[in-house]
Amino acid sequence: MPSTRDIKRRQKSVSNTKQVTKAMEMVAASKMRKSQLIATQSRPYSKKAVSVLEHIKMGAPDIKNLFLDGNPESKKLLAIVVTSDKGLCGGLNSAVIRESTKVFEQYKNDGYEIELLLVGTKSKPHFERMGLTIHETFRGVGDYVTPEEIKPISQFLQEKYKTAKFNKVIAIYTEFISTIKQKVAQRQILPMEKDQKVSGQSSVVSGQEYIFEPSPQTVLENLIPFLIDIYIYHIILESNASEHSARMVAMKNASDSAENILDELTLSYNKARQSAITNEITEITAGVEALK
Repeated sequence: MPSTRDIKRRQKSVSNTKQVTKAMEMVAASKMRKSQLIATQSRPYSKKAVSVLEHIKMGAPDIKNLFLDGNPESKKLLAIVVTSDKGLCGGLNSAVIRESTKVFEQYKNDGYEIELLLVGTKSKPHFERMGLTIHETFRGVGDYVTPEEIKPISQFLQEKYKTAKFNKVIAIYTEFISTIKQKVAQRQILPMEKDQKVSGQSSVVSGQEYIFEPSPQTVLENLIPFLIDIYIYHIILESNASEHSARMVAMKNASDSAENILDELTLSYNKARQSAITNEITEITAGVEALK
């Protein structure tokens, strides 16, 4: 049995760890509430933007645009993989990496050449070991990202799509469901599909009619880059909300585990102390008996 001194030392160590995890849990909870609010409030806006695109495509089905038509002769895939820059968020990043690997295997079996654009650094070592081409890794888009901060990602994506002749651009990220539930989602960014979905909700085109000035083609050419910005922004918001929720739950579990360990250590300490006292009493009693 460990000595009381060893147990006290371990109690202090676990107590310090508990204080750290509790503080991280409170910080993550604060960030989680704000990021959840921003993510859920952005969904109707993203859905409506997709609906406007559908109106244009229905009103002028003969419009030609690279971001709508794609490069059908190409067999190149650009994948945006969104993870976090920091750890301590449970199995969130592992789930994204695991799902991405499965998706890439399917595309490879179909003859695709896969190239990556990473948002967050946690997946980079894994994909480097796989030998995949990584064009760029964007850092620092966690917490409360603004639309201006994602523009470099969107512009880089659009430029690569034009110059590298990709057949398809997809995003693999974590979709926020609730505080205790997040799921890995896959979404096609380019070419833009009909009936594009936003967080599981399909865009429904109403019976309203729009008049486009100066022309549907001109409106479309200006609208599509803006829509790509919205897609990327929404994806990152969902990932951020998921990250903070997962981190809060992970830190709460760590704090609860530390509390259980402290209870066990307290019980062990009391047993060790009781055993030491019993031994001392036995020795004193034996000494008294020897002096008689």
